[in-house]
Amino acid sequence: MKHLFALLLPLLAAVAWASPPACPDGSRGLQRPLAEEARELEKDAERCADDPGYLAWRGAVLLELGEPRQAADLLERALLLAPDHQGARLDYARALAALGERAAAQALFTELAARDDLPPAVRDLLAAPPAPPIAARWQGSGSVAFRVGYDSNLNRASHSSQLTLTAPGGDLVLPLDPRTRAQAGNFQEIEARLLAARTGPFSPPVEIQARLLARAASGRADLDQEQLEILGLWRPNPDPKALYFLAGVSELRWQGALLQRAMRGGVYRAGDANPWPSCRPWFGLDLEERRHPAEALLDHQLVQAQASLVCDGRQPWVVQLAVGRELADRRPGGDAWRLAARALGQLPLKGGSRLEAEARLMLRREDEGYSPLLEHGARLAAASGLLRLAWRYPLTAELEVIVSGELERQAANLPLFTLSRHAVSIGIARRW
Repeated sequence: MKHLFALLLPLLAAVAWASPPACPDGSRGLQRPLAEEARELEKDAERCADDPGYLAWRGAVLLELGEPRQAADLLERALLLAPDHQGARLDYARALAALGERAAAQALFTELAARDDLPPAVRDLLAAPPAPPIAARWQGSGSVAFRVGYDSNLNRASHSSQLTLTAPGGDLVLPLDPRTRAQAGNFQEIEARLLAARTGPFSPPVEIQARLLARAASGRADLDQEQLEILGLWRPNPDPKALYFLAGVSELRWQGALLQRAMRGGVYRAGDANPWPSCRPWFGLDLEERRHPAEALLDHQLVQAQASLVCDGRQPWVVQLAVGRELADRRPGGDAWRLAARALGQLPLKGGSRLEAEARLMLRREDEGYSPLLEHGARLAAASGLLRLAWRYPLTAELEVIVSGELERQAANLPLFTLSRHAVSIGIARRW
């Protein structure tokens, strides 16, 4: 199969999806060394992200360079956009075979061999045994960012400045300790993200993601915080519609002390219908255990069902809706229902910069009264929202400037649980 790449060039040119001239699709053949071609194709990744001819060509190039995992991802997206792209289908089968997914690869080879419109040279290649799988290995990427900024509510305290107790003899209004109110100030933070993926012969792909965020408030060591998140993803079957399994753990530390630890597990599956090109619905179920070492009364579990629409085109975006139930052990207010919505997307701008936006909304209502001294034992009902905007401008292929802003609000029938904050920051990030 060493001559497969050259033999596939006419096939790719003949069946490539009609695409804008600016998006290379291999129709003119290989004009430069493979490694150089791969670097040039990477430059067009954003503006040609929803062009199946480009995706198929780039996948073919990466496959010949010994990168079957990246190639498989690109070829899978090409087939979502153009299911009849036979060149992409053949290369996708080759990529799966190289990854050790022999059963799925053989099914695709058999399907292609049954067609009567393939060139004889390609049919001969299909009759040959697939290439042996590559050895198992890890591949990684990551980023680190440093930011400085201002936050109007570093400690995420209540917006209210007083506490009203509803006693039998009448309301009693007490001022809150100034130290427990919202504290505004400057901050510095560093964020690191890591991604590691492992593929190997006859083994399902595994992906590990990690994120570490450390924030220090200027002159206020009592407001320092650290967050750590680690997630593992496992897909036993290479079929795009197969189940994904997730497991993770996260920690939140305040002033060096562990404030919350969460353990999470979930299962997800892609939907059968694609309402728009390059978009795919997802459905999943999450289970989460949250523990608070400093205050065990707050411990609870979360069971959540969610539906998402993920679009990977030139302007990628995600919309997610989740319905969940909080099961509390001894927490005031008892169990609670929650409805959450989230949307995020990217907009490419001139000069290679891009605008990122994220919006969140959550409605939450507890089953029992929080306290007989707060609004005569009323059940807590709250609505919270967050809007985040970020502008990223590339300085080099790996270095970029980030300017961002956040606006967060929470309204509640119990004033003690209201919240208001805004933040702005500027920083620099490096990817590898």
